[in-house]
Amino acid sequence: MTGVRLLSAEIHRLKNTWRVCRESCERMDAGSLRDWLEEIRRWISLNEFDVVTVQIINADDASIDDLDGEFAASGITKYGYIPPSRAHFDWPILGKMITSGERLVTFVKDLKVNGESDIGRYLIPEDAIIFETTYFVSDPESFTCNPEYPPAVKDRTSVALTSGRLPWMNHFISTRDSMGVEIPDVNKTTQINGGSGPFGNLAVTMTMCLKDWGRAPTFLLLDFFGTGIGMKTVDGLNGVRDPVGRMKTDGYSADVEHHVGGGHGTIGGRA
Repeated sequence: MTGVRLLSAEIHRLKNTWRVCRESCERMDAGSLRDWLEEIRRWISLNEFDVVTVQIINADDASIDDLDGEFAASGITKYGYIPPSRAHFDWPILGKMITSGERLVTFVKDLKVNGESDIGRYLIPEDAIIFETTYFVSDPESFTCNPEYPPAVKDRTSVALTSGRLPWMNHFISTRDSMGVEIPDVNKTTQINGGSGPFGNLAVTMTMCLKDWGRAPTFLLLDFFGTGIGMKTVDGLNGVRDPVGRMKTDGYSADVEHHVGGGHGTIGGRA
């Protein structure tokens, strides 16, 4: 497993439809959430030995019922991994997930959960499982390894780590367009995704976080993953040599996922 396996999408409600958009559906609309999920379902059905992770950035407070309706309509729910509990995890090995057919792991940011309802059990609240570093960074010298999300562990690295949450390292530079919408700062891509040069490059930040955390990040989020050392970095973390079946891509935005103990790296798109 050496290719695209993690997808991240920000969702908004527009005219009674859940859509994949970056902050503003008027400015950046990638289509309906249902269509996006259907495309993922088709890929999963054709690749029966692969596990895919999806992150939903729940920008407009979609409920579990809302999301379950979209997932069910897309036909993807049959692949959803259902944890024993939304609060406590003992992750299965990949082989078990593949043989059970539960090959889709779905994290949702800011998901309101009331108890252990049977509805949407495959929708996992991200704040209980993951901590993220700062999402919006406009200055290369501002990257840190301190948690920003969830609020319960903000700037409390030791608490985040001892809680068992998986580290998610955001590493990209953003700016805002004339309408105030967050967009990638393309002029700094080579520097930020590089392995040398000015402060703020990926090699420097990764070294800093490995030292601060005493472990590798489980997730690494990049823009333009086809530029720089993103894949090389994750391959190194996973001990991957001479990967096969990897298609060359320009890579607009990506999550690079490192599974501790899983022995595989994954890379995917950010909508």
